[in-house]
Amino acid sequence: MKKLKCIFIGFGKHAENYGKVCKYLNVEIRAVCVTNPKNYLIEKKEYKIKNIYSNYIELLKKEKYDFVMVFLPWYKIEKHLPNIIKNSKKNIFCEKPVALSLKKILKINS
Repeated sequence: MKKLKCIFIGFGKHAENYGKVCKYLNVEIRAVCVTNPKNYLIEKKEYKIKNIYSNYIELLKKEKYDFVMVFLPWYKIEKHLPNIIKNSKKNIFCEKPVALSLKKILKINS
């Protein structure tokens, strides 16, 4: 059976809990994107993360993965989600609501 590979955009406390689930389910966290990669060397080792990026578009274009997990703060999701959708050909899962109104959801898809 093929091992699933995911990428994380963001790696805060909630992402770390999802990381534990991935580890338990034997899902590979192929790469993560964070603001300051040097701050995540311990997590890289603990979760056997192959690469750490500071640019999510570069991450989406370079890595081989089966799905994307988005762990951005609520005030950044609406801004970045259209680019994540545009640059990924895989399923995208968000840990928070993607928008706070129907108007904003429709804007993301345009």
